[in-house]
Amino acid sequence: MRSKYPVGIVRSLAVVFVAAISGVAISAEKPDKPVSGTPPIKPAQVITSATPGCSITAQLPAGRGETDAATITLTTTGPVTRAMLDMIDVAASGGTKQVFPWRLAQNAKAKIDDLTMNPVAAYLGSVDGPGGSSACILRVARSGNQFPGGPTCTLTTANISGQTWRVTVNVTGEARRIRLGKDELDMSKPEKTMDLMNINSNTTLVASVEGQGGDSTCGAIIKL
Repeated sequence: MRSKYPVGIVRSLAVVFVAAISGVAISAEKPDKPVSGTPPIKPAQVITSATPGCSITAQLPAGRGETDAATITLTTTGPVTRAMLDMIDVAASGGTKQVFPWRLAQNAKAKIDDLTMNPVAAYLGSVDGPGGSSACILRVARSGNQFPGGPTCTLTTANISGQTWRVTVNVTGEARRIRLGKDELDMSKPEKTMDLMNINSNTTLVASVEGQGGDSTCGAIIKL
């Protein structure tokens, strides 16, 4: 008897039936998926000015006697978790303290490190934060002149290509030495090109500047 199905269909059904008896699984062929390339690298996120900073000013009295008090004020910038003024803890936003600059006038231990400035007293501030630490200093002279501390710095970054960045140390005040990490930078061009692929995730870059009036640090947080 002639089958009512075309020969091609009959042969296909026969193959499926034999395969089913033999326990062979049959799946429809699908075109190969295109091989995907290397996943794109997630660009680094650079958060600058992460290191806190500080400065100290003084409100001086008219007199210059040993009992004449001055008020020194610490002002902080950036994220601060702890601040100290003249070895005393103050609020993270800063604080004040009453001092007697001229009480040291006849003291042989007075901090006189520059005869042209002839300072009577020096007051130190410090700040700590998630991005690092900084220090600031204020010197008060017999004349009543105030000599703020050393230079300060901030970091700026620019993406050159891919994971390559240029990190620049911007200095305010007079510095005689600039470092980025362990590397000493050129004073006339304080910058460095860095491949951030060689840096661990959540790394803090720290720069330091040194001057006659003191030192300070600044930083940037890198997230990969």
